[in-house]
Amino acid sequence: MKTLIFDLLVTQPNRTAKFHGGGEYVKTLFFRLLQHTDKLKIIAVYNADAFLDPAVAKVIEEHRLETVCVENHQELQNSGLFERADIYLCGLSEPVIRMSFPQGLQVITVYHNIRSLEKPIDCTSHLYSDNLKTAGMDVIRYLCGEWYRGYEKKKVQKAFDKSSYIVGVSRSAVSSVDLFFPDIPEEKKLLVYAPLRLPPICMPVAKTEERYILMLGGDRWVKNAYRGLRAIDQLFGMGQLQQFRVKIVGEVSGKIKSRVRNSDRFDFLPYMDTYDLQRLYQSCDFFFYPTMNEGFGYPPLEAMRYGKTCVVSSVTSLPEIYGDSVYYCSPYDRWEMMSRILYASGHKIDQSVIRSRFEKIVQMSNKSVDDFIQLLTGENC
Repeated sequence: MKTLIFDLLVTQPNRTAKFHGGGEYVKTLFFRLLQHTDKLKIIAVYNADAFLDPAVAKVIEEHRLETVCVENHQELQNSGLFERADIYLCGLSEPVIRMSFPQGLQVITVYHNIRSLEKPIDCTSHLYSDNLKTAGMDVIRYLCGEWYRGYEKKKVQKAFDKSSYIVGVSRSAVSSVDLFFPDIPEEKKLLVYAPLRLPPICMPVAKTEERYILMLGGDRWVKNAYRGLRAIDQLFGMGQLQQFRVKIVGEVSGKIKSRVRNSDRFDFLPYMDTYDLQRLYQSCDFFFYPTMNEGFGYPPLEAMRYGKTCVVSSVTSLPEIYGDSVYYCSPYDRWEMMSRILYASGHKIDQSVIRSRFEKIVQMSNKSVDDFIQLLTGENC
């Protein structure tokens, strides 16, 4: 039986967010792999002093997994654990850049997109932090965009060179590798769609006449909350959407809040645990996701599991994943966002269309994950 080191450090809070899409993908892959502990010995690695999703902690205890607690990836490398294992699975490419590995260890790196090359910075990035130094660095990156892209490309190349396999979470993500790293052999590239997370909660939602639009990622510039909020705020100012509020999850900066004129119509919420967030999905009127870049794009899928209409960006992986089951808009055109939001408020997508696409995505994801697990447990890895 092979031994796999499963890196849960990448699911824990990073410098930009407590929860992030890459981490959520890794958690769901972890849950699926735990169904195969008869074929694979799994050692879970995480930081005991940092937040660990309670759902992850629970399954570790239930399966009585061997765990190794380290503070960071440098400590993991120095722990001697790699010498005991056959496979190291890292759900992000960044940690692999700074690590070295013994010969014979199969290193599997997941990349959710190559955002540092596709969308390294945006002219609004500096608005997402009230810290002057952080905002200033974002301005410098924006002004030195091409240099910054070249610098990031060298880093990503290092991670890919150290990896036995690189796993993309959508065809869009794999295509980015083809574009930026055309010399990587095809047999080294794997496509593993994101598996669905937790089952839908079946809890009664308190009846209320409040109707709200749900948004996520209020503190992350790539999720484009600023442009999205301005679009809705302008609709409020025009007398539209009078029956609606907006709930946005994530620590929205004071800079952005100060630019919202109808602030009494917005609920700025902190990051939430999985179950509280599910409740928001379950009771929202529709979901608005004006993101600028996605590897897979979990949030619309989470909303669709409750039959919710979604308005999402027409970029990167989202059209590939969601087909005709959502409304699309440009993440850079405020008027187009306003038009789609206004239309979605009165014209919900047919439930059968949402359900059909949701089931197709789940089947597609399950198939690719099953193939990946077969690779891990079989003779190919």
